[in-house]
Amino acid sequence: MLALGLDLFAVNDEKFMDMFVAPGAIDALQNERESLHKRQKILHTCLSEFKSVATALQW
Repeated sequence: MLALGLDLFAVNDEKFMDMFVAPGAIDALQNERESLHKRQKILHTCLSEFKSVATALQW
């Protein structure tokens, strides 16, 4: 029990978190973040175009 306690709590935060992170999980999350960021840019462009069309149709 003492050895387990030392393994879990006698390490720095980075090493502690590495014990609980699945291999490749961080890369997968970063890729997902980049993908969502690209999608956000595309949707923002679509919104701007939609606003321009809506404004033009009001005249």
